[in-house]
Amino acid sequence: MDIFRGALEGNDPKHQLSIRGSANLTRGFEFDSTVRFVDALPSPIVPRYTELDVRVGWTRGSTEISVSGRNLLHGEHPEFGQPGPFRSEVQRNIFARVTFRF
Repeated sequence: MDIFRGALEGNDPKHQLSIRGSANLTRGFEFDSTVRFVDALPSPIVPRYTELDVRVGWTRGSTEISVSGRNLLHGEHPEFGQPGPFRSEVQRNIFARVTFRF
């Protein structure tokens, strides 16, 4: 049962673009990045946005240490929902991870 009565059908961005890159650098260092562009949504109106995700990692033996950042170009941006004070927005995230494999 569609509680929105078809109102959300066709509410897709006209253009989307994603570019990913990965590199294994020297001595166990890795670099990964993604740039993505999403065009505006028509109803409800959500502005277009471009964002950047980056990960830098180091692996030695069974240990991996990495630092990642998501949505680095803006502090926050909407991806869906009605405009107004109650629309939630995706926020910038930066985090670190340590992994031990055994």
